Amino acid sequence: MATIETQALAQGLLQVENSWQKYLTSQKKAEGLSGHALKAALRASAQNYKRFQNHSQQFYAEVRKRVTDAEKLEYDMKLYPHHYT
Repeated sequence: MATIETQALAQGLLQVENSWQKYLTSQKKAEGLSGHALKAALRASAQNYKRFQNHSQQFYAEVRKRVTDAEKLEYDMKLYPHHYT
């Protein structure tokens, strides 16, 4: 079975989690505001959500790449076992 380096996975997941928490915090800051302050808070919240989306997409792409690489290595090890012993 293909494996992914645990530390790289944890680091990427932490980045996604941190950006999600920043988004939630910015949403809470917008509560109870009105006028210009509300518009500014919502703009900041929208930017934080975009960052969260970008981090999520980057994380997914990195995981997919690592899984593909691991699966290829696994396949190569079965196909050419003499190169890996």
